[in-house]
Amino acid sequence: MKPNITSRDKDFIEACQSVLSHCSCDSRPCMRAIVASAITSPAPSYYVSPDYAFRIMSSYLNHGKLPSRRLAREMWLEIASKVTRLRRENPSMPLIKAVTEVTANEHASRFFISDGYALRLLQRRNRSSRLALKPNLLSWHDGGNPFRRSPRHIRHTRQSD
Repeated sequence: MKPNITSRDKDFIEACQSVLSHCSCDSRPCMRAIVASAITSPAPSYYVSPDYAFRIMSSYLNHGKLPSRRLAREMWLEIASKVTRLRRENPSMPLIKAVTEVTANEHASRFFISDGYALRLLQRRNRSSRLALKPNLLSWHDGGNPFRRSPRHIRHTRQSD
């Protein structure tokens, strides 16, 4: 499941960058606005393995059980509707094949992550990219280490000629 989460997070950051690049306003929108827009944009995948999706779909179709968290429930209901539609079009298609088809080839209507997680993800990404860029941004500094500050207890006196 970890590679799916990493892939989802990477795709979400790309969606945030896309939202930011398509912004036509003069000032930069706040992070919350970027996150809200990126979350509701279509996601390239559902980011679940076919085996896990099959177990959840079997439980749902046989017993009506779905995860209780709101976003997870919404995602599984969307997957279930696509699986049901696919099996209606092809009545002889086994459930595992329909689930695999949906999880491998269908796009999700949105990113099924919370606003809080998405905001933390974007903040963490911005923090790490700022740290990576800091030496380059300060390369103009004339002489010495740009990150080293002089101790305050040392007086800088002017030498007389």
